[in-house]
Amino acid sequence: MAKKKICIDAGHYGKYNRSPVVPEYYESDMVWKLHLMQKEILEGYGFEVILTRNNQAADRGLYDRGYAAKGWAPPPDSSPAARKPAKKIWLPLP
Repeated sequence: MAKKKICIDAGHYGKYNRSPVVPEYYESDMVWKLHLMQKEILEGYGFEVILTRNNQAADRGLYDRGYAAKGWAPPPDSSPAARKPAKKIWLPLP
């Protein structure tokens, strides 16, 4: 039986959503760490897990992250008219 595939999108890149109460806290840092833990746990259960980004600093637009969820990069002309709709569902983390 083929492995079930899961794609995790950590959402914001870099340093984003700084806490007004704790200046050292950024939502993007917390979610980045969380999605790496989720990947490790899910792989331990036998799932094949891909991430939409390989590093936190990489800025990928929403469409590019969607295509990453399908497992392939968008066409060179990534205008909305040139994009093919993804057939798999991907859910970004909040």
